[in-house]
Amino acid sequence: MSIDSFYQGGKEVELDSIQLQPEDIIFIGVTEIIKLPFDLIGIVTEKNSRIRQGLEVVAPIYQPGHYTRIFLRIKNISSDEITLSKKDKIAQIMFERINQVEKGYEGAFTKEFSFMGLSSYDREYKSKKIEKKYTDLKDLESRIYTVIIALMGVFTAIISFVMTLFSHSIHGFDMLLVTVSTITMIAALFGISSMFVFTNKKMQTYISFLIAFLGIVFIFYFNNNFYISL
Repeated sequence: MSIDSFYQGGKEVELDSIQLQPEDIIFIGVTEIIKLPFDLIGIVTEKNSRIRQGLEVVAPIYQPGHYTRIFLRIKNISSDEITLSKKDKIAQIMFERINQVEKGYEGAFTKEFSFMGLSSYDREYKSKKIEKKYTDLKDLESRIYTVIIALMGVFTAIISFVMTLFSHSIHGFDMLLVTVSTITMIAALFGISSMFVFTNKKMQTYISFLIAFLGIVFIFYFNNNFYISL
């Protein structure tokens, strides 16, 4: 079978030749058109020369009654650039006789003489891609959330360590005010982080800002008593 046309992104590429970089994928239409009787299937196979060149050729099994131009998916699995040109030999097809079927192929790609891309499956395919991106985004959000919680833990540990070092000069109510101040700062930091990073975690954001607000009110109310002598 010979190359007749190239397709990328569902559209025909108006070029006589194309360069495939390593891992590049392209669809091609071949010159040949098949119209299978009800007792034959068509199986596209790779040519030995193309296998050794580093091309992977993928095609469906053509069912009895299928009337269509043959389209192939080509991938460069080598480490070198490969040039494909129109009229190049690209693959071969073999036919296998089976028991005759009563009804021929009537799927989405029957009578496909111009490339149809994903045809009726396109919407479902795009939907799955969107779902995957959404899942990836949720996973990223979860990882960021974990990192922020860990940083807050480190911040709390540092504050606790500093308070321990200076505990000899902090007494009674002063210790309470320092503790409330620490909790207030942590709650404010968490609230700000939730507001900008976790847009769907509104409850956590509200609770964090409420704690921070109450802490600030407490500190200002007892401001006259808040004094630490070092």
